[in-house]
Amino acid sequence: MVDKYLLRKSTRILKRFDIKHLKVLVKDGIISVEGSVESYDLFVAIGQRLGSIKHVEGVVNNLVYPEKIPSIVPLADSKDMGQYDVVIIGGGISGCAIARELSRYAVKVAVVEKEGDVGCGATKANNGMIHSGIGENMHTLKQKLCVQGHKMFPQLAEELGIPYKKDGMYIIFTKNSLQYPLPSFLKKILCRFVLPRIVLSRGKKLGISQYLVKRKELFEKEPNIRSDV
Repeated sequence: MVDKYLLRKSTRILKRFDIKHLKVLVKDGIISVEGSVESYDLFVAIGQRLGSIKHVEGVVNNLVYPEKIPSIVPLADSKDMGQYDVVIIGGGISGCAIARELSRYAVKVAVVEKEGDVGCGATKANNGMIHSGIGENMHTLKQKLCVQGHKMFPQLAEELGIPYKKDGMYIIFTKNSLQYPLPSFLKKILCRFVLPRIVLSRGKKLGISQYLVKRKELFEKEPNIRSDV
């Protein structure tokens, strides 16, 4: 039933683009579209529009446009795909970013993905934020990579045309931030004077831009925040 719905919906959408001779197939929630379009922008627009349909699991955009470079990668259903210097398992955000970086070097790279297209699944705990690493355990590999990735992302976003907005974030403390059996007044002192400066010191070591927000400024900028911060 879902496949029939997706086929009807995608066919209607493609008619609005007023492009003839496009072939659409739907299987297991994945829309595959083939044919030719006049520009790369149209290629992207069609892929994005099909990908926004409710219940769609993925889009395989096989449309051809004038500047498209033909793929020389062997078909995935081949039993023998040849030999590679690097095989990346998973074509999500991380896998594709690794493949892009390795494309700068003289190495043969293959990306192996179980879905019908790249980016069909979300990287673990992905919430759309570019984490700075400030909340990770110090001196861990995860923290090191978060800090590096945070600093690299603005250039990456510019190169790939990814919408990226630097909003920053507030790190707030309440007495419940300390899970220790301490007197309430002592927790309040620690949260107000000690913990913020520990975080500032950590950020300075990591090269992360931070500043201490006074309560008045915090409530002016974020009025819905809880009152006991």
